[in-house]
Amino acid sequence: MKRNIILAAISLAIAISPAIADDEEVVSERPTVAFRPAVIDAVDRIIIPGYDALAAKAAIEAERVSDLCFQADDERLALAREGFGALVLAWSTVEMFRFGPVRDENRYERLFFWPDPRGRGLQQVQGILGSEDASATAVETLRGKSVAVQGLFALEFVLFGTGSDTLADTAASDRSFRCRYGAAIAGAIARTTRDLDDAWKAEDGYAGLMRDAGPDNPVYRSHGEVVQELIKSCREQTQLDQQLKLAFTIGATPDKAKPKLAPFWRSNLTIPSIRANLAAVVSLCGPDGIGAILPESADWQAGSLAFEMSSADHALAGISRGDTPWESVVADEHGHDTLRYVQIPLGGAVELLEQGYPAAFGLITGFNSLDGD
Repeated sequence: MKRNIILAAISLAIAISPAIADDEEVVSERPTVAFRPAVIDAVDRIIIPGYDALAAKAAIEAERVSDLCFQADDERLALAREGFGALVLAWSTVEMFRFGPVRDENRYERLFFWPDPRGRGLQQVQGILGSEDASATAVETLRGKSVAVQGLFALEFVLFGTGSDTLADTAASDRSFRCRYGAAIAGAIARTTRDLDDAWKAEDGYAGLMRDAGPDNPVYRSHGEVVQELIKSCREQTQLDQQLKLAFTIGATPDKAKPKLAPFWRSNLTIPSIRANLAAVVSLCGPDGIGAILPESADWQAGSLAFEMSSADHALAGISRGDTPWESVVADEHGHDTLRYVQIPLGGAVELLEQGYPAAFGLITGFNSLDGD
């Protein structure tokens, strides 16, 4: 409940809902727009390769964690941690897609149980480690447990949290269970990402539903509706980064900050994952994506979106060099000021995606998935 309340609190009053026109003809007095090529491009250039990469990185990480369990040493622990970073960045490129197969079987929450302001997921993970619950060391039984103990944040705690250095210490009494639990988490993530990839690419999969939008399609009556779904994904991700990952966690001043509420702070991947989010939004909705089919009178908006995102990314890059921990960046006056500044161009991007793009395409506004149930 608390999780849904926080998501609802950051959502804007107006959001994108089903398009009211077909592919080649939008509302009267609006330019004719061919949406289908943009849909095909989004599916074939971004969505399918994105989920392919996620499944591949998850499989590699599962192998690395298993290798660590077989032979504990610093090198294998470093490889497992490195693999986790690659997995997080792969997830961050598809995180914006909160529709389709990721909504089946709680797959989104299985992978990304966040926000978790009360730390209930951490409590459950620590409970498993403390009790050495053997049923959490096999993929099948682990997948039957809470989604909070089988996803990216559970694996992050095992690899980076308190006591994680014992994974490289063959003499540590708790190393074996911690590693076996970590291997089960990595295996569960690999299973979920593989299922996602298959659900998108199957002969009757979700990619086909998007490509073949039309009057008889059970989900999308037109390719305009698909484009609308994609714009909504771009806007919601940008909004989530701006308002929840940044504004909510850093507060108005460093002393008001709650940096440990940010995703991936333990692995110091908070900023890299946000930057990956922003790059994915530009790829999908920027000048080389959906922005390319904006009517001539509004095509400047694609460049403006790319500029706003570039401004935010450049600022984030400037404070994420080296190994400075996320908490230290937030506590530093310059770092905190920079993070507050980043919210400005992100706000400009949200406005373009919420108002500019829909108006240019003749789409109407309504439902926002960040509102929760």
